[in-house]
Parts: sequence; structure tokens; C-alpha cells
Amino acid sequence: MKKVALTLLIVGVVCAGSMIMAPTNNAHAAGVWAYCHIDGTGVSGTATTIRMTENTTPTPAFSKVWFTLDPTRSKEMLAQALTAMLNNQRVMVNLASYGSGATVLGLWTYSD
Repeated sequence: MKKVALTLLIVGVVCAGSMIMAPTNNAHAAGVWAYCHIDGTGVSGTATTIRMTENTTPTPAFSKVWFTLDPTRSKEMLAQALTAMLNNQRVMVNLASYGSGATVLGLWTYSD
């Protein structure tokens, strides 16, 4: 019985996490998309930030630029960013813009 309950708990957490990070058709989807490598993470004042380099072209749209994570999901995105950084995985991000300090609206980790 304990194994069944634990399995259901794990499945529930995974499903909830997927819903948090799943692409949606809300206002957040209006941002720009980029495939990146995460170069660093940090906390500055009340903002959680990650440093990324776009890596789909020989001349990246941005390189080693700091972005601010959406405060409503910053803990989840920071955990995902740290995992991607430690495992040398790339991420697909939905950004408010390419400018330094712009907000990361969504973050998805993947490997080639």
C-alpha cells in the first residue's frame, strides 16, 4: 500500500510540475523564444536571475546576458536551470525580450 501511495505522489508531483512549465496560450506566450546554454544563476535583491547564451546560430542573439526569472515561478525555474547547468543541458526559454534583465516567462530543459 505504501508503494502505491508513493507512486501516486510521485506521479502527481511530476504532473503538477509539467502543468507549471507547460506552454500556454496566455499573455506569456507573446514573448520571444530562444535555445540557450545556462552560464550562471544568482539572486540579486528580490530577483532570481540566470545568465544565458543563445546557441542556435554561429552569431548568437545574446551572449552571457543576465535575465530575471518570472517571480511567480522563480523557484521552479531556478531548480530547472541549476539542473540544466549541472548536466550541461540546453534550455528553451520564452523571454519578454532579448535585453539584459528581461523576464524569463517559461523555461524548458532538453538534451540533444
